[in-house]
Amino acid sequence: ILTAPLDSFPLPVHPSQLYATLAGLAMFGILLWLTRKRRFDGQIGVLAVIFYAVCRFGLEMTRSDNNQNLGLTISQWISVGVFAGGLAFYFMLRHRGRLTPVPIPQAAKSV
Repeated sequence: ILTAPLDSFPLPVHPSQLYATLAGLAMFGILLWLTRKRRFDGQIGVLAVIFYAVCRFGLEMTRSDNNQNLGLTISQWISVGVFAGGLAFYFMLRHRGRLTPVPIPQAAKSV
């Protein structure tokens, strides 16, 4: 039984852990789908870094426990840097353009 008055409870918060889980599952699904369409080595790994930076930047907007510097939290500034580095690396790998074929194992034949 609650005996404390309702005004003594903290403000409602967003379930950022659930948002992070859903974002991670969405990224996994997208990257898994893109694996079949990859055009160069490293593309999926770099896209994972870029997607994570974007998701982390957005997730930080739901949190209120961080101080802001120039309008962004420290994690958002790091996400901006990771996004920029990932984008530069993506274009560097794309310019190199190598694609190593991935061997598909054959099913074992029954004797």
